[in-house]
Amino acid sequence: MFAFPGADRRNEFCMYSNRFAAVTFVCSAMVVSLAGCGSDASSDAAKTTATATVSASPTPTASKAPGIETKSADEIVRRAKAELLVTPSLTMTFDGTDGGDPMTGHLSADRKGDCVGEMGMGTHGHFEIIENSRTLWMKPDAAMWAFISGKKDAAGVAELFKGRYLKGSANDKSLKDMAGFCDLGSMTKEIVKSDSAEKLSKGPLTTLNGVKAIVVHSVGSDGAGDVYVATEGTPRFLKFQQTKGKDPITVTFSDFGKPVTVQPPAAENVIDMSKLAELGGS
Repeated sequence: MFAFPGADRRNEFCMYSNRFAAVTFVCSAMVVSLAGCGSDASSDAAKTTATATVSASPTPTASKAPGIETKSADEIVRRAKAELLVTPSLTMTFDGTDGGDPMTGHLSADRKGDCVGEMGMGTHGHFEIIENSRTLWMKPDAAMWAFISGKKDAAGVAELFKGRYLKGSANDKSLKDMAGFCDLGSMTKEIVKSDSAEKLSKGPLTTLNGVKAIVVHSVGSDGAGDVYVATEGTPRFLKFQQTKGKDPITVTFSDFGKPVTVQPPAAENVIDMSKLAELGGS
């Protein structure tokens, strides 16, 4: 269901020849890992003004589907997928593993391509990410620099970039996967992809962060898990939780339709991606 990442992406990962590409790959793989929950959803993607900020609780709107909990499991998930495809913005918080290594973080993104977030990769370190108007900034910590540099002169590299952001174009081939992580349109399309082997069944009614919801159980080719869909307000996905599979993961969604606040770093705290070439092997 929520394998993290899928086998095909793991093989692709093995083909990466440098550490920075490995980091950007992991980000995009996290999104792909959410795909395959339920039957196909159909909806025209709405072009709306993007909005979202980081918050801990979902934000339901006026009810569009009263009694969604009375529908079949497939219909509940179909409607939630349709809503996900048109939401102008959201915040995603995740906590799981990749190959047994911890993977945690959060991301707020909108359909303009603006986003702000962070990711922790266990012993591989932590980084912040910002994107605005197709410009991307990334700030790794010392542990991440050691991972990126392959521990060759890691201390020197970390000191050189200490407290600074890497800056580059989201169109740069070295950053395309990272930029894809900020692409809400592509992200939501990946999430709503179907798994032909998946079987859905309705679970209990519950409350999640103060919002009434229904649990839908899923068993698919990548494992098993639960999906939480709001039963009051718009029938949106509130939470994905893989309960069986190689790499468990929990993802929560909130702040639907709220503005993403992006503040680019000060120029003195930025180093252009071209500087990486001076380290050799970028």
